[in-house]
Parts: sequence; structure tokens; C-alpha cells
Amino acid sequence: MSRNAGIGLLVMLVCSGAAYASGRHENWKTVERLDQGIPVEVKLLGEAGLEECSLVSADDTVLTCVQARDRNVDWGTESGPRLVFPRSAIQSVWFLSEGNDRHIWIGAGIGFALGALICGPVGPGPLFACGGIGALIGALKALDAPLPYPNFPPRRPRLHRHLVYRSPGVSPGSVP
Repeated sequence: MSRNAGIGLLVMLVCSGAAYASGRHENWKTVERLDQGIPVEVKLLGEAGLEECSLVSADDTVLTCVQARDRNVDWGTESGPRLVFPRSAIQSVWFLSEGNDRHIWIGAGIGFALGALICGPVGPGPLFACGGIGALIGALKALDAPLPYPNFPPRRPRLHRHLVYRSPGVSPGSVP
């Protein structure tokens, strides 16, 4: 009897946590706290695409941002076009950030493990030497960089999208 009660309690706890987590992106205050100039993507209700721009300000009623200038259009000397979105028309807001380099450490760890596995039976000295060489090769593979030689091209930054706001009542599956 107590086992069934414990399982039932665990199921209720998991379901209540999922219900609580489903509304975590519905707080407009998180949009208001974003730093000025941060790149954002705004999805409007009923629109198919995303508007990409740099945040200028956000308050209780509107989100204002500046779109990047298009080189093919003569906008004059001022900055790019200013976009003002009413809060009621916004379905979701995302911000872009450069990704972390955790994949480099994972590649180095895998390379070290493979190198140590190959040279491990010989002794501890070769184990660490082969592991170090394997870690270097694994990290370079994770960077998608060629082996080190002069003038190799710089690595492009990886951008990650983070959901900041989703309009209440919008199902998570409908957000890109």
C-alpha cells in the first residue's frame, strides 16, 4: 500500500513540475530586463517569419528594436529602420548569444581517452603523452579547424537561440 502511495506521489510531483514549467516563458518582465543592443528575433502572431533586430527598449506595451541596415537599399545616413511591436501582437521573443565552447572540452576528453587507451599498456609515461596528443587532435576536430599551420582561417562564432518570451495561450509546438 505504501509503495503505491509513494509511486502516486512521485507521479503527482512530476506532473505538477511539468505544468509549472509550461508557463515559464510567459513572463514579459524577462523581455524588459534584456540588455540594450542585444540581437533578438521576434515572431508576430499570424506571421510566418521572424523579424531579426537589435533591442532598443521594451516596456509594458511595446518592444522597440532597430533592424540591421541592408547594403542593397539606400537608407541614408541614419541607422537601420526602427521597428515597434505592440506586446499584444508578439507571439514569441528569442535572443541570440554566442555558444559556449563545451564541445571543445568534450572533443579533448574523447581524444585523451582514445590516446590513453592505445598507449596505456606500455606504461604511464606514454599513456599521458599519447593522451595529450589525442586531446589536442580531439579539440582541433571539435573546432572544425585544420591542423595548426600559419594563417589558418579563424573560427566562426556559433550562435544559440534562447526563448525569452512566449505569449500566454500559444502552444509550444507552434513556436519555431
